Amino acid sequence: MDGAVGIEKFIYVVVGVLCVWRLGVAAAGWTRRLAVPPDPWGPELTAALRNPDCVPVCLRCFTPQEHDRWFCPECGAAVGPYNNCLPYIYIFSQGEVLRNGAYRHIRPSALIIVGYLLFSIGEYGVFAPVYWWRLFQNLRRCSAHPPANDED
Repeated sequence: MDGAVGIEKFIYVVVGVLCVWRLGVAAAGWTRRLAVPPDPWGPELTAALRNPDCVPVCLRCFTPQEHDRWFCPECGAAVGPYNNCLPYIYIFSQGEVLRNGAYRHIRPSALIIVGYLLFSIGEYGVFAPVYWWRLFQNLRRCSAHPPANDED
């Protein structure tokens, strides 16, 4: 009796693998038929960005970053190329995201708010409601006073 049950399980596994494989082949064929959108930048800008003389800038203050450091010397933002991958430095990138939600102007959309709520639960645990209080204060301020320009 045990042999029959083992064969049934084997057949279920084989049929399941074949179904998943067939679904993968169908999805690969479907994605190959999709039209590739044109490059929105154009060849001139693409070539300029690939130029070795191109200098990266800070995403917060637009200061040229002509060094090999992890943080911007002007505003302190995380600007290193691998900040989010380094085992210790990624904590500063996460802290910057959470500070932006609590103190800087953010767009009050449902996806952003849910993202901040879930991310803060993962980071702060039982202390997340303290962060939520500051987040919702900031959202109220952002809704009442939209920025005059895109720099904020």
